[in-house]
Amino acid sequence: MWQPIETCPKDGTEFDVWAKRWIASDDKFIYRRFADSTWLTRQQAGKPGVVIDDGWRPTHWMPIPDGPRT
Repeated sequence: MWQPIETCPKDGTEFDVWAKRWIASDDKFIYRRFADSTWLTRQQAGKPGVVIDDGWRPTHWMPIPDGPRT
């Protein structure tokens, strides 16, 4: 289940991120899932937060789902 990004783990645990990006030419937001993200501290990233592609704003996170069973 997706949870607010403010509640994401900050201990190095990997998680999936849901993010949005404003497209001015279309006057709308687009959305994308980023897999295997982590919270980076100020020392790692220049400022604390989830680092994803430029222009994307993380809004939600969820634990990485289990893979399929064989």
